Amino acid sequence: MARATVKAELRFVTAEDLRSQLAEYEARFGVPSDRLADAFRRDGELEETQEFLDWSALYSAYVAATTSQRKRISRRRAP
Repeated sequence: MARATVKAELRFVTAEDLRSQLAEYEARFGVPSDRLADAFRRDGELEETQEFLDWSALYSAYVAATTSQRKRISRRRAP
């Protein structure tokens, strides 16, 4: 059986990196990321394409990253 070699590059992505990528989608489609789900549901304003799914996943990652970041900051401030 042949063996396959897989090379992967890992890169740390910051919330700012994610925000920058989101801004590109927002500019292209004219919809803020926090209104993404609403725009999809309203009469097909946005069509469910791979690009939409990528944008949605990116926004979910951004929300998770910023929520985690806020929790760490608030724990540092707690007496």
